[in-house]
Amino acid sequence: FNVSGQITDAENHSIGFAKVEVEKLKIAVFADENGRYELTLPVGKHMLKCSAIGYFDEWVEIKTTAEKKVVKHIVLKPNEKLLSAVEI
Repeated sequence: FNVSGQITDAENHSIGFAKVEVEKLKIAVFADENGRYELTLPVGKHMLKCSAIGYFDEWVEIKTTAEKKVVKHIVLKPNEKLLSAVEI
């Protein structure tokens, strides 16, 4: 069943191309440039792992049912240590 949402930071800025995965099922998708993602999962409880460069990974539990589509927005926290290590 469909699970969709948007990935943002705490200031509601979209995080494009973040990875959303359910490791147990070996299912993964990448968000689009606006942070929107969609994946299809079987009915049940699942742990979504969301990751993006410069941010801490976020784990979110969701429950899918046969009756409705699940919308889950995910907020990532910046990893300041990692961001400060990048120099151009």
